[in-house]
Amino acid sequence: MFSDTISKEGSTSDVFENLLNYSDAETNKPWYHYRNMIDIFKRSHYETFWLEKQFVDQWSLIQDLVSSRSKNRYLLQRDRNLYFLPGEWTGYDEDILTFYSKNILSQLKSKNFIVFHLRGSHKTYSE
Repeated sequence: MFSDTISKEGSTSDVFENLLNYSDAETNKPWYHYRNMIDIFKRSHYETFWLEKQFVDQWSLIQDLVSSRSKNRYLLQRDRNLYFLPGEWTGYDEDILTFYSKNILSQLKSKNFIVFHLRGSHKTYSE
């Protein structure tokens, strides 16, 4: 657990332009011209999983594009609660671990690439 981290960008969508691909702040081409880690792992015969706790909506287009590259993608938000029985859903990031234990462990192959995208805390820097 990390308690004092700072992202390069102020929003999730902006971070995804440089996350899980080979672009960086000094590259001249747009992020989508670079190979992304999910496709690299898929080409290397890994089973790819994306477990998403963040909200995916009209403001998260880049996040949606990146995560959709995974072979197995699970959106675990309250309004899309398709995977939890009543009483199992707490709304906390730990729900991802419950889901993983019950649903993903049995799907694992010999080589796996798994992304756990947590909701985390989105407080202002002064808090």
